[in-house]
Amino acid sequence: MEAGITITVKRALTRQKGGFLASGFTHTLNPYAGCAFGRVGCPFCYVRESPVGQFGPAAWGTWVRQKVNIAEVLEQELRKPAARHYRVFMASATDPYQPAEASACLTQRCLAVLRSHPVDWLVVQTRSLLAQRDFPLLAELPFATLNVSIETDLLDVHRRFTRSSASPERRMTLVRLALSLGICTQITVSPLLPSSSNFAEMLAHTVGEKGRVIVDTFLDGDGSGGQRSARLGMDALLADAGFPGWFARCREQAHELRQRLLPWLGPERVLWSAEGFSMQPDPVSVKQTL
Repeated sequence: MEAGITITVKRALTRQKGGFLASGFTHTLNPYAGCAFGRVGCPFCYVRESPVGQFGPAAWGTWVRQKVNIAEVLEQELRKPAARHYRVFMASATDPYQPAEASACLTQRCLAVLRSHPVDWLVVQTRSLLAQRDFPLLAELPFATLNVSIETDLLDVHRRFTRSSASPERRMTLVRLALSLGICTQITVSPLLPSSSNFAEMLAHTVGEKGRVIVDTFLDGDGSGGQRSARLGMDALLADAGFPGWFARCREQAHELRQRLLPWLGPERVLWSAEGFSMQPDPVSVKQTL
């Protein structure tokens, strides 16, 4: 596995001109290129069908490159007066808490830079328990939101489709801890995988009175109306897992989950796909719930 390769970059932030995140974010920030969560770790990952996924040095999931100077470059970019109004999504193309982050600390160093140079909004998107290491830093960033991916509550489904990640219950524990520390936190059910009838209740109890839930689907979230997911063979993979026809009904299943969540959380805290990802939490409302 090519996990220790380092590169230097001339640019830390990438301006968003279109696509899934453009309506809510001005820039993306990726401390790493590639992914080392395993070749079969997340077979639904949309990035597998992107140029970096298709034309990388090896199979997606088996390589990562560390942008060793990204924190220094980021600091220079955030010194611009206009940067105070940036809305930054970290990370759009790979999890910022790659296994290499445990020693490389690139994401941690970027967060430290952002502490000194605040932006309008920062979202940190992850599925990794390593994020807990940086909770003290995140708690010092009132403009930061932590997004934690939890796609199912069924262990058999988890083992087939998110086997390189911690169990759903451990990720829910991570969310509860973040919220208890005053970190603005959201669960991103992205994409929704087959789950139990109790999933909505588990999600609602996890976010309690403070967090939000964003529900997404293969058809709405992969940036191509489901074409990338189809090319990844998700219909057949889900059928092989015992859920024939589920791929075609994924939007229906997601709307049903959302309807189950509404009585517990209300429409302000149950969000949908791209619109939900781009909707910044109201800092006043968040403060009142802490």
